[in-house]
Amino acid sequence: MPPKTALLVFCQDFAHSGGKLIDCQVLNNHTASLGAVDIPRRDYLDYLSVLRGYRLPERFWVPRVLFPGG
Repeated sequence: MPPKTALLVFCQDFAHSGGKLIDCQVLNNHTASLGAVDIPRRDYLDYLSVLRGYRLPERFWVPRVLFPGG
């Protein structure tokens, strides 16, 4: 599976499971092409404060085949 496709599938499943924030650490042309945006540090810390107690459902962490036969 091409890397961008894998990331797209991950992001869709992550969002569907209630995920809110992916910290990619670096904003550059590549990460921006994948949808990354720069946010002010204060906003980032606010997001962390709100989200730090949130846990994704256990089913999110269960290994699975994303594209059977593909």
